[in-house]
Amino acid sequence: MSYRRKTFFDIACNVVVWVAVIYFCFALLPTILKHMSGALKV
Repeated sequence: MSYRRKTFFDIACNVVVWVAVIYFCFALLPTILKHMSGALKV
């Protein structure tokens, strides 16, 4: 049972990490694009 719990816990952690990474990517995407476009214009 401990193995199953650990596996489920690992999967849950992976899902949380991926969701956080995707969320931050989408949240920072506009800012990154603005900096890139600004750098290209300059």
